[in-house]
Amino acid sequence: MGPEVRGQKATEGMALFHKVVVTLIIVLSVVHISVTPTVFKEFGIREVDFVCRGLTGMFLAFLNIAFRRHQAKDALLRWLCLLSNAITTLLWALVLVAVGQSPQGYLVVALFAALFLGSAAIAATKPKLEGRR
Repeated sequence: MGPEVRGQKATEGMALFHKVVVTLIIVLSVVHISVTPTVFKEFGIREVDFVCRGLTGMFLAFLNIAFRRHQAKDALLRWLCLLSNAITTLLWALVLVAVGQSPQGYLVVALFAALFLGSAAIAATKPKLEGRR
């Protein structure tokens, strides 16, 4: 097996890993949003914050789907996705430290970190664009 074949298999493996992480984030985001009425009995600012955290994960996952499908054609999409993944991972880690440590909080930070690492690996293996169009 030559280096090109190994590189292609590694890229395919990373793309599969990225798909799995994106799917997990979407599922967890939907669950997070759907449990809002059972966790909170009244609707106020805390509930809006709770729902927005779930929407953050969902929209970030959707951005990563677009990234995986079109990043070889769009350098702006690649940078927006990588930057969004990094910022979201850092902010969730800060929330975990500042607000309180919970098992699901560690899971979320781990998933976002995996999402960032997966997208960075995919961006590093795809052909780079030259200049702006």
